[in-house]
Amino acid sequence: MARVDIIRPDNVDDPIIREIFSWVTDMEGEVPNHFLVEMNFPAFLKAKLGAT
Repeated sequence: MARVDIIRPDNVDDPIIREIFSWVTDMEGEVPNHFLVEMNFPAFLKAKLGAT
């Protein structure tokens, strides 16, 4: 059993996150696990990507 929930891209309904996942899939071929774990904190994921 995982210690942290892994959020599946198919289960995301936030349009901003869906766009991020689409972009990262285009760049890397799939959504890396760290993005899926960070989805436990969607506001953090959006802020982190906005700052990098």
